[in-house]
Amino acid sequence: MSALDPFCVFLNRKFLEKKERNSSYSLRAYAKLLEVDQSTLTKVMKGQRQFASETRERLIKKLAANVAEARDLHAEIERRHGNFVAIEDEVTEMIANWHYWGILELLKLPDFRHTLQDVSERLGIRLEVAEAALAKLESLGFLRVEGAKFILLNPSSSWATTEKTTAARKQLQRSFLQKSQEALEEIPFELRDHSSITIAIDVNRMTEFKEKLTDMRREFGRFAQKTGTLDDVYTLTMSLFPLSKRNK
Repeated sequence: MSALDPFCVFLNRKFLEKKERNSSYSLRAYAKLLEVDQSTLTKVMKGQRQFASETRERLIKKLAANVAEARDLHAEIERRHGNFVAIEDEVTEMIANWHYWGILELLKLPDFRHTLQDVSERLGIRLEVAEAALAKLESLGFLRVEGAKFILLNPSSSWATTEKTTAARKQLQRSFLQKSQEALEEIPFELRDHSSITIAIDVNRMTEFKEKLTDMRREFGRFAQKTGTLDDVYTLTMSLFPLSKRNK
């Protein structure tokens, strides 16, 4: 079992969520919460051991935020069994939170100071969260550290897909939606745009709609960085979902 096994990713992600809420939260406390041996838990989180299926199911029930998250995890475990997985999915699962993607864009700004303090202050995250995120991005090949500088290796990273979703992709989108809600309340109107359009559609064209939205996002990304001086990091979130039920 590799450390990118869905259950390993799930255990690590839940631990990091608790760590982000409480910087003093430890693996010892995590093991106590889960009622498992700390040494065994550490090995399982590193992909070096497996829990018995009964223990795994108990931990999923204990840690999953809701039935939907548990169902998605079970589906991902089933999908992964005995199959290779696209590296894009594996990477997304390891960085399923908005601040990883915020850091990648922050590195493009000419006035970025290349310090943990600057990452922490400009994204509003704790120093230890910034440090852990930078280390993860470096280990995954998104950036490298040269002297006192963080060098962005791929300026056009994207996690978008119209083919499928995973528990990690849902978690990543939830994190962006939460930031969008915060911006709605905290950011001045002239510095943001929250808008929507309500339309009647042919649901049979949904694949076509998704492809169009993907093209729109990519074109906007190119347009936004084409001219001018980069001085801040923004995120664009769009939602398309049914407001009405179809007649049967």
